Amino acid sequence: MQKRPALLGGSRALPGAVAAFLIALLPAHAASAAASRPGASGASVATPGAPAADLAATPDYRRSGGWVSSRIGGGGYLQHVVFAPSNREVVYLTVDVGGIYRSDDGGLTWNMRHAGLPQEVGGAAVRGAVVDPQNPDIVVVAVGSQWGRALGLYRTENGGRTWARVADGLFYGNEPQRAWGHILHWPTHGSGKRLYAASAGSGFLVSEDSGKTWSKRGDLDRVNPVAMVVDSRNPDRLWLSAHAWKPYNRDRLEGGFFYSADAGRTWARREGDSPITMVQHPRQPDTVLGVFGGTPAIRASSDQGRSWSGWAEGLPDVDRHGDSVSDRRFQSLALGPDFVLTASQRGTRWRRELDGGPWRRVPREHVRQTGEGERWFALYETRFDRLGAALGFIKVHPENPRRWFFTDWYALYRSDDEGANWTMTIDGIEVTVIHAFIPDPKNPDRVFLGMADNGLFVSEDGGRSYQIIPLAADVKAIEISGGPRPRVFATGGKTSGAQNIREIFWADLDQVRGEWTRVEKRGVLPDGEDNRSHSLAANPLRSGEILVGYSGPVGEGRGGVYRSTDNGDTWRWFGQGLPEGRNLITGQPWNTGREVALNARGTAVVSGGDVLFVRAAGASAWSRPASAPSGRIGSVVASATEDGAFYAATDRGLWRSRDEGANWEQVREGAARHLATDPRRAGRVVASLADGIVLSDDGGDTWVRLSDDLPRRHFPYLGLIGQDGIVVGTDGTGAFRADLRDVKP
Repeated sequence: MQKRPALLGGSRALPGAVAAFLIALLPAHAASAAASRPGASGASVATPGAPAADLAATPDYRRSGGWVSSRIGGGGYLQHVVFAPSNREVVYLTVDVGGIYRSDDGGLTWNMRHAGLPQEVGGAAVRGAVVDPQNPDIVVVAVGSQWGRALGLYRTENGGRTWARVADGLFYGNEPQRAWGHILHWPTHGSGKRLYAASAGSGFLVSEDSGKTWSKRGDLDRVNPVAMVVDSRNPDRLWLSAHAWKPYNRDRLEGGFFYSADAGRTWARREGDSPITMVQHPRQPDTVLGVFGGTPAIRASSDQGRSWSGWAEGLPDVDRHGDSVSDRRFQSLALGPDFVLTASQRGTRWRRELDGGPWRRVPREHVRQTGEGERWFALYETRFDRLGAALGFIKVHPENPRRWFFTDWYALYRSDDEGANWTMTIDGIEVTVIHAFIPDPKNPDRVFLGMADNGLFVSEDGGRSYQIIPLAADVKAIEISGGPRPRVFATGGKTSGAQNIREIFWADLDQVRGEWTRVEKRGVLPDGEDNRSHSLAANPLRSGEILVGYSGPVGEGRGGVYRSTDNGDTWRWFGQGLPEGRNLITGQPWNTGREVALNARGTAVVSGGDVLFVRAAGASAWSRPASAPSGRIGSVVASATEDGAFYAATDRGLWRSRDEGANWEQVREGAARHLATDPRRAGRVVASLADGIVLSDDGGDTWVRLSDDLPRRHFPYLGLIGQDGIVVGTDGTGAFRADLRDVKP
């Protein structure tokens, strides 16, 4: 493979002092500091070491063309395990925000199979999957989210390598009911070509040709189905449960219990409560068992849902007011040949024999929680034991009743001895939402990563694997200060949720595994409920100059920009000239990147919505530039290697300034959101699009599209590392890395 030239035309030279500084940054590998257990703010943290990984030893299930999935370890809400009826070694797994995975070894290792699903909001939110009874490569999935447009049903004939849309419909894969019952069915009896799909507010859909074409039946346009059962003897008989719910920006949907004896052409509606999930009694086919939100938790109906009787002898009463991981709220049902399983939302499993007797708790002896032989990152948390937390689904292997599976908020587990011992089986599964990247300018192998729900991570092997630094639950922004005493800064919150990203933490760059300090606000930095810190920027040359952006109405002590010139020890209001009382910095972390940028001269840029302000070094206030980017601004960044250069990404394209932000020109059309510039190579910039990544090696004059083999390409977060490396963070499929020479066209 030929090497690319180090520099291409179009970039501008740096002033001598900046160039000397950047040369001083080139490779200096720092040793990892020893650490102890995590504690409260300011206490030390513990993180395992990460030996350098050999690229040649990377397993195939982590490769997607030139892109390699980084090992973090699960982290998202895993949903349904679906076996291929014709080959039980083939298993599919659906995820709320992370698409669909396939295993060809019975669920031990997994491959991402969602690169062909829509690269847009909701495109990786999979509400359910069904597999052709005769062909394990033919699969139909229901895809969509309340936060995006209606997507519908997608079908593959090659095991998920490519997908085709086969029906419109509203399906919600990332909503409160996402882990309840099945809303897709492919009966194995009858013709074997009929499929059912119960959409949320767009009707009941039926296919008679193995999912190629679909038609609407019955009158279920205004209901929100959460579970469906097809009679094991007669595929025309259907039971369907719905729960009332209002999706975002759409009409409220109705609940209820429904029965059809004619394949969904007509439906009889029953009054009263309806279950959240159901199974058909294996020995009494006229009886349906359901999980309910009240006591008794398990009930049975033998009259098509007209009445329900208790079937919960031995189970504790339901705690209606318990939280999402309560041991007295129940979630799932699974069938064995002569028993039924249920489980609490805390992961406790219960078993009832069909020959009689009450429910009995299944004792747990041992759990092995590792990913690819490494200790799982969540074991370094101290908030609670995550095993089974918010359990989603349990499943008994169709041909081996001793083998059970369960999914939860974080992982997938398998038992081969009827629930006594469990092994985490997540090799290849990466279901995390990434918020930020920052490479260590002194160490090309070290990368910091900010994540939703799980916080701050660090890689010491160039992004091949990451280990948690138990600092905060959510980390949105990360920055490294310049000068002889560099620090790492991160904004986050101690509990999960965008509304809690309100704190700033820092550690010395050579002690990131040691003590972190929470910045005291002392009446200077804002501390209101609407003041969230989602952007940081550091001067790469001037020692200790840091900017932070806060949401909320602009004003001293409220929203706007604040500045430190002593490495974060003290802060001052830096918002003079910004529009007083206006909400400038965003209050949520999902659709924006860096809103504050700072270059080596001390010139700063801040954006908010469709406006942008510039503050030259030494200026007393912010001002609007002579010409500005057009459209809603997703990110602004300063080039570390081009004198006076800034870049901006908007929903109308990519923009560049070469005169300290005073004037901006468009360098590429088309919606973009996140940006990264190379700290070592002048003129290199990468930008994320709605469905991919583009690269410029000449300061934005020309752009090339990187390989579309990346499984999730919807506005990913970006970073550039080493000589030719790129790291990418997705909105539900974890992090990836690549050598740019392997993913260029």
